[in-house]
Formats: sequence, structure tokens, C-alpha cells
Amino acid sequence: MGVLRDMFRRKGRTLLTVLGIAIGVFALVVLGSASENDNVYIQNLTGFYANVITVIDSQDANFVGMANGNRPLTMEMRSGLEAYDGVDGVYPQVSTLLEDNYVSIIPPMVLSVTPGMWKDYLGVTLAQGRLINGDEEREVVLGSDIAKGRKLHVGDTITIRGTRFSVVGVLNRTFVNLSDSAVYVPLADAQQLYWNTLPEAYRTGIKPSDLAMEYMVHVAPGADAEALASKIARDFPGTKATGPTEMMETVSGLVNLLNAIVLAVASVALIVCTLSIVNTMQMAVGERTREIGVKRALGATRGRVALDVVAESVLMSGLGGLLGVGAGSIVATALNSAIVASTGTSALLITWRLAAGAFVFAVVLGLLGGLWPARHAARLDPAAALAYE
Repeated sequence: MGVLRDMFRRKGRTLLTVLGIAIGVFALVVLGSASENDNVYIQNLTGFYANVITVIDSQDANFVGMANGNRPLTMEMRSGLEAYDGVDGVYPQVSTLLEDNYVSIIPPMVLSVTPGMWKDYLGVTLAQGRLINGDEEREVVLGSDIAKGRKLHVGDTITIRGTRFSVVGVLNRTFVNLSDSAVYVPLADAQQLYWNTLPEAYRTGIKPSDLAMEYMVHVAPGADAEALASKIARDFPGTKATGPTEMMETVSGLVNLLNAIVLAVASVALIVCTLSIVNTMQMAVGERTREIGVKRALGATRGRVALDVVAESVLMSGLGGLLGVGAGSIVATALNSAIVASTGTSALLITWRLAAGAFVFAVVLGLLGGLWPARHAARLDPAAALAYE
């Protein structure tokens, strides 16, 4: 009770300090939720690509090594890829943007489905409805975010580039943005949608059924995926075959860069908070110099005096931490819901690890911020403190 009484002697100063800490923790939680989303994305994406080689035209790679769609492959390659030892399945992939206008780092995509793809490559689970085999016509399965953002359910229809499709299934969330914001359609429908986006001069020389943007080559357990990727690239000049290790290193590098930026920004905010605690507690010690002298004269030890100061500092930072974590969690969740609704892609994720870590970090900063004022208070000479005006 004594610590609480001391903390609120100067209510305005205390509230401003607590608010400053809360703002710093709030920034950490909101920015950290972006990192948490990306970290879960990487963990789950590892499962997607653990046994998969991606084959694309060597001049069509984007910044993560996947196909842009400007230089498609042909379906003729499929039989050649299936002939390799160690290959379990070959899945031609055709994709296109769900719509041309979007606001998202990873835009909602239309992805093709072929038989066996769900089990061997995607490994997703259903929230409702059923999966498609890949040989149906104008039926779709929706990723969780795109279904939530557009309020679509099994039995509804969705119009994709002028063509109406029936929703027959909705997937559980995978935390892989490419999957959660995707619309899965049979291969033939995806080929037609993609063919419609090609320039007229290109369309006259090729049929939709001949097109494949990339191939997902599923490698059998025990086979050397990296060696097989190198062999495919040698045997098919003009192609780029990316094994699971290279793919994950590329994606992880981008996510690690984002995490570093988030950490740097959050660290600056929290350092400012720490300095605010030091300043507040140093002023408090100065105002209570005579009181500290009385405590020492009545038998209080240096340790007891220091403990009171540190306890007040920790309590102040803990209160700010709770407010920051609560406000940050609410705002991040609301922002993510708005992002999903407008873009179909999740960007922020609040986890217990993030919330607990932000709170503990705030308490630790309070502890560190109180050490110097506590040391100063503990070293005051009782006689000089009693005579202090």
C-alpha cells in the first residue's frame, strides 16, 4: 500500500509516465503482431515446401522465386518431370490475380487444383463443404481469409473476372497468406482465366489447355530434393528449379528483414519509455529526500529504501504494460479484421507469446529504469537527508 501511495502523490506526473510506457508497449504489440504473423507464416510455409521443387521459366521469377506469369510454360513438360526417379507427383500450377485492383503485399489469387494436390502438396483441412478434385467445372474452394473478408459460405457464388463460380468449400486457416487469401479452381478453369489475361497476339498461338505457369514437383520421402532440382534445371534449359532449402531461405530472409525493422522501431520507443521512468523516479527521490532520511533514522536499511524505489518503478511500468498490451491487442485485432475485409489477406496476429513478452519487457524496463534512482536513494546520508530543505 505504501508503494501505491507514493506512486500517486504526483498523480499528473505518474499518469503521464504510465501513459508514455503504455504507448511504447502499444507500439511494440502492434508492430510485433506483424512479425508474429510472418513468423507463423514461415513455420507453416515450411510444411508446404518441405518436399516440393518449384519449376518456372528462368526469366519469369519474382523476388521470392515464384512465377510472375509473363512467360508461361507448357503442359508438355509434365510427362518429362514425372519420369524422374524420386518424383511422387507433378502438379501444373496456373494462377492469376483475383482482381486487378488490390491493396495488399500478397494479393488474393486464383490458384489451380489438380488431383492429388491437396494431399501431397497443400495439406489443408476443411472448415465447411468439400474439396474439389480438379476436374470439375466452375466450382471453387475458398481460403479462410477471403471467405471471411467477403462473407462467403458454401452455396454462395463468386464472380471471378466476369465468370460465376459456385462455392463448394471453405478451408480452415493455415496462417499462410497465399493459401488463406486464395480461391482454388479446377485447372481447366484456371487456364481459361489466365489465358484471358494474355495479350491478343500471344493467345492466337496457344490454347488455354496448353498453359502452365509453373510446376510443383513433389519429391518422394528420402529423395534428395536439392540434387533433383539441379538436375531438372540442367535437363530443361531456360527453366529455374528451386528446391525447398533455397525457397525457404529466400522467404525467411525477407521476413527476418521485416522483423529487424520492427524490432528497431519498437526498441527506440521503449528506450524513450525507460528514460521517462528514470526521470520520474529521480524526481520522486529528490522530493522525498527528508522522508528517506527519516526512514533511515528509524532503522530502514539501504536495501529497504532501494527496494521501495524499484517496486514503485516496476509497478508503474507494469501498469503501463498492461494498458499497452490491452490497447495494442484490441487495435491490432480490429486492424487485421479491416485488412482481411478489404484485401482478403491477414497481416497481424496477436499471440500469447507476444502479449506476455511485451508485458514482461515493460516490467524489466521498469526494473532497469528504477535501479539508478534506487541506488541514489540508498546512498543518501541519513543526517544530510534530514537536514535537506
